[in-house]
Amino acid sequence: MNLVTEDNYKVYAEPKFFGGKAKRLLELSDQGFNIPHFILIPADVLAGFISEEFTGNQEKTISLIKHFNFPVSLLTFLKSRFEPDTLFAVRSSATNEDGDEKSYAGMYQTKLYVQLEHIDEAIREVWLSGFNERVTVYNDEQPVQMAVIVQQMINATVSGVAFGINPVSGSKDEKIINAVYGLGEGLVSGYLSADQFIVNHTNLITEQNAIEKHMAVKSEKFVLDEKKGFGLIKIKVPLSLQLQPGLSDQQLYKICDMLDRLSLKYNAPQDIEFAYEKEVLYLLQTRPVTAVKANKPSLTDQKITVWDNSNIIESYPGLTLPLTFSFITKMYESVYKQLSAVMGIRQQVINANAPQYANMLGIIYGRVYYNLNSWYGALALLPGYSLNVAFMEKMMGVKEKFTHHQIPKKSNSQEWFDIIYAVLRILWNLFTIKEKSTKFQAGFQLIYDKYQALNFDSVSLTELLIHYRTYEQNLLKKWKPPLVNDFFAMVFYGMFNKMCNHKKYGEFKNLQNALLIGSNDIISTGPAVLLSAIIKSIKSENASDLFTNNSSEQILKLLETGIYPQTNNLIQQYLEKWGARCVGELKLETKTYIEAPEKLIAMIRNTLADLQPAFNNIGLRMRIDAELFVTKKNAGNPFKKLLFNYVLKQTRYFVSNRENLRYERTRAYSVVRKICNAAGKKLYHQKVLELADDIFYLTFEELEDYANGKSVHPALMEIAALRKKAYTGYEHILLPERIVAKGVVYLNIILGSNNTPVNKLQVLKGLPCCSGIVRAKVKVLHHADEATHMNGHILVTSSTDPGWVPLFVSAAGILVERGSMLSHSAIVSREMGLPCIVGITGLMQQLKSGDLVEMNGATGEIIIIERC
Repeated sequence: MNLVTEDNYKVYAEPKFFGGKAKRLLELSDQGFNIPHFILIPADVLAGFISEEFTGNQEKTISLIKHFNFPVSLLTFLKSRFEPDTLFAVRSSATNEDGDEKSYAGMYQTKLYVQLEHIDEAIREVWLSGFNERVTVYNDEQPVQMAVIVQQMINATVSGVAFGINPVSGSKDEKIINAVYGLGEGLVSGYLSADQFIVNHTNLITEQNAIEKHMAVKSEKFVLDEKKGFGLIKIKVPLSLQLQPGLSDQQLYKICDMLDRLSLKYNAPQDIEFAYEKEVLYLLQTRPVTAVKANKPSLTDQKITVWDNSNIIESYPGLTLPLTFSFITKMYESVYKQLSAVMGIRQQVINANAPQYANMLGIIYGRVYYNLNSWYGALALLPGYSLNVAFMEKMMGVKEKFTHHQIPKKSNSQEWFDIIYAVLRILWNLFTIKEKSTKFQAGFQLIYDKYQALNFDSVSLTELLIHYRTYEQNLLKKWKPPLVNDFFAMVFYGMFNKMCNHKKYGEFKNLQNALLIGSNDIISTGPAVLLSAIIKSIKSENASDLFTNNSSEQILKLLETGIYPQTNNLIQQYLEKWGARCVGELKLETKTYIEAPEKLIAMIRNTLADLQPAFNNIGLRMRIDAELFVTKKNAGNPFKKLLFNYVLKQTRYFVSNRENLRYERTRAYSVVRKICNAAGKKLYHQKVLELADDIFYLTFEELEDYANGKSVHPALMEIAALRKKAYTGYEHILLPERIVAKGVVYLNIILGSNNTPVNKLQVLKGLPCCSGIVRAKVKVLHHADEATHMNGHILVTSSTDPGWVPLFVSAAGILVERGSMLSHSAIVSREMGLPCIVGITGLMQQLKSGDLVEMNGATGEIIIIERC
């Protein structure tokens, strides 16, 4: 039995019977690299264990592998080479694995912390993984020669992966190192968040800012299950270590030196797995970096980046402060990585495209923008790019096509494997999303209740930040269902819209909107319903004088005396249920009704004079007419009728559920806001900040550096004052919804077309969202707080968020400059049967309060009858 070891490989090893992983381990061990001791069982030896029929029928081969007994001589050999209590890692080394073009990462089994008495079972499982369907497809139906490595298990203190070149930018001056505490299984599987270190070789020479560090909250790690003596267990990391770098600078330099030596040996940058056992560095495996650009673009060949806020302005209108941006940019990165994994994108591909996920958002002079290069790049990783991109553009309200993205090319076999795997994952998510959404909401409620019950005012700044990071990680792990729901809302609405625009349905204008009216399951209408109840209660209790003759603060005090118990009870219900739902609710700096209940009283006062019914029957009649029309058109084709009804049902569910799940995001952010307010008060009392609210001019990274003694400029009061001054200037900067920049956006803004002067027009055009013809004067609002009474005017604004809904109640119609068919104003107005048009270019420049217009919610036309 020719088992191969570090000592005899030159005699017995024949490369045709094992893959690149084993070959490199043998060579590296021979050349002095610190490799854990191992033996190699070549493919021909494994084949000889079962029979001469190994290369015959695959099903028979699999059956033979499952049922044969390993020879006693193998176990005897292992006992002679290793200490009695040694634990093993059993890994694959197929002949097609870790090549220059395909790595086969994640395709084959790996068994860790295996006891000698179970070594035969582990070898069998790894061997069998060479015959699974994924491998067969990925390998172009070619047979696989599988060898197995049995290696001493390292009890790792820190583990990770490292790249000898930046695999995304192609920069040879940068090395990327990712690390977690304990075993690397949590990193490779994507289960644990990892520290990322970017080591710049050029800066190492000058000793200036050589290492860029991105710390994760490492709350858990995988280690040996010491009770069993084998296998893995996940345990908590001590709080004091969770935010600390997993690797010291000296340890990073050792890894970089190893990468340089490997690059020289193989004449190519390497992708390695490593482990530190205390201060001893082990090389576990190495392979060429396969997902890398040929060259890094030169500084003079700067790419064009497109920034767009058509859709995100609905969530982050106006100026967004630094603390909020530092929070949301990490949230977007993490949750969309999760979505990609859930939808079938391989972890290796996600890791290789890490900068795309990290740069999905930008902030330009205080305004949040989407980086369309990153969004389109992430979407291109999914199958069906050309179809999905059109759907995404409709959902995001993007008015101009994006032409600056190149779809990455793949080999035919890789592309087919990715497509098949992703499609299967997408279908699985489609069949399970409703159940997962229900579980998500129940699970989220438990987390939300737990953190709402905590007294954040009684803990230190460091503890507050640990609470924040822990809460953030708990949220991220559970946030997959809302993202999957968003994906299906995009896809099904795109399909539904395309079907409704078919010429056979052409005689029914705005069919898709009529069919989506009146779902009666959208949570965002809840505030309007309860507001109507409050107004009715005020009138029934004859409390109108209280609200018209007193300030908001006085009203609150008088209500506490119990003079109007029913009205006070309904207001308390509103605060408890909808207190976080207000204008700018996703900005941490926003004072919601919870923090400032006098704002709710002011809104009630404004609404009291001109409340209209929150819902009407016009929308319901339109829906019934539309359903009858479609039934008639599809009467002669049962298949088309079935397909149309299926897509309609799914669209209604996902669009409604999208709006409902977004409220959970609002509540989730309210907990972060609570933590931030507590931290601001603490820093104010410690005289670190001039005002408690100045905390919102800092970033979470700056707060963590301050708490951990790593601030390069600990004068937080000065930083906040400087940014407050800058933001005062930002208020007067007018920016378009689309910015095209070559290189750094702040230096090279090419203004979008909507920033140019607009001639006064007689007719405006937008996206029709809810049918109905209204002739009335308009009231132009830049902010919801500007409204006193709508008095049956048409509401005109640049963008809306859920906090605007109370104004919808007393408006005759809605006109919005920004937005899409799936934006908040479109969904809620359909539910209320309120005529609505969104996406009206130049609206805020064309109209001013008092102008008389006629809007047609079915055609999207606005005729300006008289200007005041």
